[in-house]
Amino acid sequence: MSDQPAEVTVKDQTYRVGRLDARTQWKITKRLLEPLAEIGKLGSDGSAANPDPTKFFDQVSGPLAKAISSIKDEDSDFIIDKCLAVCHRKQGDVWAPLVRGGNLMFSDLNQDMVAMLSITFAVLKENLGNFFSSDQLDSSASEASPK
Repeated sequence: MSDQPAEVTVKDQTYRVGRLDARTQWKITKRLLEPLAEIGKLGSDGSAANPDPTKFFDQVSGPLAKAISSIKDEDSDFIIDKCLAVCHRKQGDVWAPLVRGGNLMFSDLNQDMVAMLSITFAVLKENLGNFFSSDQLDSSASEASPK
């Protein structure tokens, strides 16, 4: 996570990925922990080390579908809304916010699930990408330890 906003291109549009505040990051993380645990089980039997390409889809589709479907509609709305609210879209020489007053400002995004989710995932990666890394947990624990 750098101090400079990340930029991503989705379907020929450039977006600037903003920062979620710490409390929003926590609220999103809590909503994603259970589904991420399900996804984490995908390689727990060792199959991820040597995947069978002919059975890969069969091996991941069930657990992945279970993980995604376990996210409540209210939670997915919260996550998508919060993520899109910190993004801007390049319009010529200016950056226009994707959301104003709780409303999505670009109707094409309301019509395109793949683009909307791609931007959401970019925000999650930028803001929460280091949350589960062991280095991050180790340094956070040592900083929080009493001296």
